[in-house]
Amino acid sequence: MVTTNYKTIRYVICVALGTAVFSLSPQRVAHGAGGDALGAETTATHSAVDTSAGENRTSSQSWLTEPKLKAFGFTWLPRITYTGESGVGIGGHILRPFRWGQDAGAPNSEFRVSGRATSKRQWAAELRLRLGWADRAWSLNTKFGASNIARRFYGIGPLTPAGNVEIYRPQGTLVYIELLRRVLPGMRIGVRAEFEHFELTETVPRGMLESGAVPGAEGGHVLGAGFLWDYDSRDRKYSPLSGSFHQAFAMRFDESTGSKFDFDVYNVDLRKYLAITRHHVVALQVFAYVTRGAPPFWRQAAMGGRAHSRGYRRGRYLDHAMVAYQVEYRFDIWRRFGGAVFAGLADVGRRVQDINHAHMKPTVGFGSRIRLGGTDGVKARIELAFGREEVRFYMSLDEAY
Repeated sequence: MVTTNYKTIRYVICVALGTAVFSLSPQRVAHGAGGDALGAETTATHSAVDTSAGENRTSSQSWLTEPKLKAFGFTWLPRITYTGESGVGIGGHILRPFRWGQDAGAPNSEFRVSGRATSKRQWAAELRLRLGWADRAWSLNTKFGASNIARRFYGIGPLTPAGNVEIYRPQGTLVYIELLRRVLPGMRIGVRAEFEHFELTETVPRGMLESGAVPGAEGGHVLGAGFLWDYDSRDRKYSPLSGSFHQAFAMRFDESTGSKFDFDVYNVDLRKYLAITRHHVVALQVFAYVTRGAPPFWRQAAMGGRAHSRGYRRGRYLDHAMVAYQVEYRFDIWRRFGGAVFAGLADVGRRVQDINHAHMKPTVGFGSRIRLGGTDGVKARIELAFGREEVRFYMSLDEAY
């Protein structure tokens, strides 16, 4: 049964949509040599955009094709959030595809930053950088994130009740770096190193996290490294219409190399895109995250969030393994506006073989898409997802997968 505060949901939706609409207010945009210079990665999706009128378009026509959310090559999206434990949050996302080095053609690199600050003096920030060079034969991916946003802990396992919840306040920092080399067309192999520090600054007195029974509740750090493989045949990185993207990595975190906890991580992400017509796409995903050994609870498989298991709060279910399946139908509606409907199944377990696929937790949802100008295909995503217990609202840049 869904138990959701619908007044809160309506408030968040109205404020978020109002912010987006205000940012998309009519404006006259100059064309020609002063336009976007990121390179042409044009596909059939953009053929529906009417640019034949050039500078003779009116303001009401201009905002339909080139919104203010894209300027100087940067795409940005404001975001307003609300949770009882964090209060009202204000932040956003910024994305900048670019060419680095001597490579020609479409952008081979990307800068992405996101963050928010809340009315209860909590904050989160994340920076990602992807660099490609030598005709995209080499790639370097990095991420730095830090947060002290309050979270909810329900216990560990696939059957934890919704009422069994504790609010805790962490202070965490995460850094990873990946170096990949192309070995075959579309295929790369590489190495990945990762460091995370995590400590709990506030917990419920005499609660689960203070009982001593939850691994990692005392905080600490992990340091690990491993190998990475991916295969990419997508027609473009953002909002692909066809092709596949598959990625897998395996990492070892060991006390002998500086980690406080001993465990292994295995991650598999398989995506397929099927173009029904030039304006209709079906996207499929199979995702699995598995830990072995003795990982802290904050490194275990976490179900929920805006990616692989929408409709559930991130961390609603925790365990050593998680499997998720998704299907999404994406379609154009009019000019730069589109929509999507999606459904999925996900669950956690001690081991992958312990997950009962007949009783996985479902999610369904729908949303809108707004193409943000330029030729890179970047879109704003606004969605409602329905899980077993609540309705979740998402607003972000780019597709979920």
